[in-house]
Amino acid sequence: MPRYVSYDTIIEREAVDFIAEQSDTIIGMLKDDSDFDRNYDNLDRAWHENITDRAYSTEDANFIINESSNVESDSGLWEGQDPDDALRTQAAYTFSNDVWQEAERLYDGIKSTVDDALEDVTIEDSPEDEPYEGGVRRRFFENDAEEVYLDGVFDAEEEFRGVLVTMGKDSFLAVDKDNWDLHKAVPAAARAVAYNILDEKGEPNDDDMKLAFVKVLAKREIRNLVEENRPAPIAKGSEEERVALRDYLRQARNTDMRSGYPLGSAYIDARCGYMYGTDDFAYVWTDNELGKQLPHLSGLYKDKIKQYYAETFGGPTPTTAEEMLERIAFLIRDGADSHELYELLPQIEALKDNTPSPTM
Repeated sequence: MPRYVSYDTIIEREAVDFIAEQSDTIIGMLKDDSDFDRNYDNLDRAWHENITDRAYSTEDANFIINESSNVESDSGLWEGQDPDDALRTQAAYTFSNDVWQEAERLYDGIKSTVDDALEDVTIEDSPEDEPYEGGVRRRFFENDAEEVYLDGVFDAEEEFRGVLVTMGKDSFLAVDKDNWDLHKAVPAAARAVAYNILDEKGEPNDDDMKLAFVKVLAKREIRNLVEENRPAPIAKGSEEERVALRDYLRQARNTDMRSGYPLGSAYIDARCGYMYGTDDFAYVWTDNELGKQLPHLSGLYKDKIKQYYAETFGGPTPTTAEEMLERIAFLIRDGADSHELYELLPQIEALKDNTPSPTM
């Protein structure tokens, strides 16, 4: 386990979490073709509440400023403060700068995907009438790239009948958005537009249809970001699990105060700051990650996890001096510390007691 979690990893996680939490605002920005703008719909207030206005220790502040390549230089932000407070204020704005830069990069990636998709579609709220089965159809949506077309269908009395969905050479009339089980092949973004047409009974606003289209694409991209930053599950009994638990237990010995909580629930009191760059922060980060990666162990205390590790990965107790030497050699190659080697002493003593005296 590394001594500390990298600053870049912390920044990326904060940026992803913020975008996910502010997804409704992000979707509005995308619909309006806006840049990542602090002034959009109170985004700046949410940013200060969630990212900028944090209480750091002096050690946290030093870590942030030493690790950042975007250190805040506007001394007016901390003018009149004593040196420690000034350092912490500078760090708060520095951290904010770094997370903003990363969030803006992630937003631009989402926006590029949405913009590309919008270029492939035509959304129209006042299409021309085309004859259809004694009435008319009006094409509200078309995507030539995917060969998906949505038409509102009306009878001779202008009564709305439903949405004609065309995909390539296949088509069907959707009359109820809750009865689409046989048509899941329709792309989700197009389906959202069709739902909108059904809700409005063929009189949708193109802005509303665009919002429905963008919302599906944006939520998909945000969900992908969250999934990419979610720790991958670890298979029970695997070598990956052994290494993860080995490192977790080793780190736990150095952080007794943090390791008194069940797996997945360790934390650092806000009065201590974040303790960036310390064994404690690395332990809490790893504990919280492992709680998600190993659900079968989440909620267990350290002693139970240690017992599980011994039963699952400890192997049989050596019964000969040669087997004991092999065990010691394996532990040394595996990076065992003196504590782990010391734990072998009872087995070594038992083996010595049971070893027959050499014959003369």
